[in-house]
Amino acid sequence: MDTPTRLLDASTAALGRFVPRVLAALAIRAAAWIGARLVRTAALRAGTRLQLDERLHSPGLKATLASVAGALVGLLALPALLGTLELQGLLTPIDAMLSRLMGFVPNLFRALVVLGVGLPVLTEMLASTGAALVRLGVAGVIVVAGLTLASMAAQAITARAPRNAPLLAWTARGATARI
Repeated sequence: MDTPTRLLDASTAALGRFVPRVLAALAIRAAAWIGARLVRTAALRAGTRLQLDERLHSPGLKATLASVAGALVGLLALPALLGTLELQGLLTPIDAMLSRLMGFVPNLFRALVVLGVGLPVLTEMLASTGAALVRLGVAGVIVVAGLTLASMAAQAITARAPRNAPLLAWTARGATARI
């Protein structure tokens, strides 16, 4: 009779220590969900105000960007959630991934500045020559921004796995030769 009682006491004590962590994790998850919904709604409104779908002739672009922004908020809350639950085995790679992701922010900002400055200037310059050339110019700016982002991704993959470097170099040469 003494053994089952001790076992029950030990189980209750272990569960008692874990319940506050689970409640804290649920609170973090709820806050992240609310934050993600707010960011998603704000991004949708900004996309509507900027008329992204109409200007870039890409239906669904603002919804996609809004979903990505919301998912990013959820991803940024993940380390706090895992840390609260003390799941170090999962927390370490997530922290490393987010550190690498945050390393891309300056390059991403530069690419967005190039796109933001280049697109209106190019559109104004080509507006007098006709709609077809404007579309071609906009496509060119988008291709340059896309190549910049692809280059950033290739640098990250090459730094992570040097064995992929020859394949990436071959792919980059093929992409630049086609342009």
